[in-house]
Amino acid sequence: TVMAYNGDGSIRYLRGKISGGGDFSFLGGHESGDVYTKRLTLNTVLLGSLIAEQIALGGGGTKYNFGIVNTSNLVTGGFDQYLDALKYGSNDSTNVNDRILPLPGVATESTLLGVTYRVEGDATASPPVSPYPRIIVPITDIGPEIATNAALDPTTVNNATATSIYDLRGRDDPNGAYSTASYTFKASPRIIGYAEFELIPLDEADLTRNDIIGGIQEGQVRGRFIRYIVKPYTDITPN
Repeated sequence: TVMAYNGDGSIRYLRGKISGGGDFSFLGGHESGDVYTKRLTLNTVLLGSLIAEQIALGGGGTKYNFGIVNTSNLVTGGFDQYLDALKYGSNDSTNVNDRILPLPGVATESTLLGVTYRVEGDATASPPVSPYPRIIVPITDIGPEIATNAALDPTTVNNATATSIYDLRGRDDPNGAYSTASYTFKASPRIIGYAEFELIPLDEADLTRNDIIGGIQEGQVRGRFIRYIVKPYTDITPN
């Protein structure tokens, strides 16, 4: 679907379906000379975790979950653990097809501190030496068990129609379990792949990289897609 054209009639902005499942959007534009830049936005990856307003997913809707995940899958994990993982990386091991526990609430302060550390460092330790530090994030969807399990539980019944992590309501308590064979998940997304992104400093995100698509929302974390670590649905079957 063509969203916008360049002045010469070439396509500037388009969106469509990823082979095997998921959505993509592609933006091409001039950033220096005649060199076209390429940007790929993956569903459930780049949308900010801090904003509770309407989002353009499937026509738009209210966020009930903010996309923050707890890789230990323990309900005792909170924003301090999330901040440490964002700053230093996570020692928890996750795999494609794991179900992963979202954290409740809006981690505004933790996200700001974590991203600032990764971009700027601090007086006692430093992130990787690079003007654009990189992170690896899980790509998620809603596993097929959610509709069945949620429909039987009045506290999570709305999840039966969820299409992304942002739609999920309620919270699982898997006590470290990641597999559907070990826990009956009703409110957790499924990991379908991993991607590497380059974090973009706020001043550059505002002034150069995102002017064409209207700047950024307050609290939104922006990153430039680098590569897939694991392409979506490589080892699992889409819903």
